[in-house]
Amino acid sequence: MFWLPNRNRFVQFDRITELQNYFIFSKLEP
Repeated sequence: MFWLPNRNRFVQFDRITELQNYFIFSKLEP
């Protein structure tokens, strides 16, 4: 299980794929 800060809140990840998707989409943000 992973916990990462995201805009003053924490996002929980139960799977590695979700963690990878988080970084992919975060890079797409302006």
